[in-house]
Amino acid sequence: NNIDVYIVDVESAQVKRLTSSPGEDRDPFWSPDGTRLAFSSTRDGNSEIYVMRADGSDVRRLTNNSAFDASPTWSPTGSAIAFVSDRDGTRDLRDLYVMRPDGQGLTRLTVGASVTKDMSRWSPDGSRIAFQIARGENYDIAVVRLSDRRLTDFARSAAYDGMYTWSPDGMHVAFISGRDGFDGVYTADADGRHSLRLTETPSLNPEWRHRQ
Repeated sequence: NNIDVYIVDVESAQVKRLTSSPGEDRDPFWSPDGTRLAFSSTRDGNSEIYVMRADGSDVRRLTNNSAFDASPTWSPTGSAIAFVSDRDGTRDLRDLYVMRPDGQGLTRLTVGASVTKDMSRWSPDGSRIAFQIARGENYDIAVVRLSDRRLTDFARSAAYDGMYTWSPDGMHVAFISGRDGFDGVYTADADGRHSLRLTETPSLNPEWRHRQ
């Protein structure tokens, strides 16, 4: 009757529980080197961002305010963590923030963007972040460039756009869209141009294959 974070060994299927708190522990995300996990938790009264070692030890709280902080994602280099928060707005106007893994150096990347709780996705070089925006009952995908916080619409249509993932070289993004009457898999250039539908039947959760 509570939500905690677990890991499972793929080969042995052995499951290990990492958290045990009176609050809900959600949104686990591995650091690039696999030694730590960022996650959100309500253990101290409201949703905050925490990190812990891969074995569940050394839990450290990174954010500390009365706002809603959730959905942490580690940058490819491990030098930053992005997360969603309503600390400067309302519950319906969440924005994207980034901070160092020690909780310092907080930077607001969007203003009044209405960012959803879906996990943001860093580009492979760490220069951009893709995330989902709620516009009324509709959902679109946007990309923000960290160097100047420039925001661009990546996928915007009258239908659902989401479940996005960068190609390993950062040149394209795969995503789900309902623009053709069903949720299909699409790809587009990193700037949103040259979109191409790949599937003829309803599909979910696209992932790129990394070359060996």
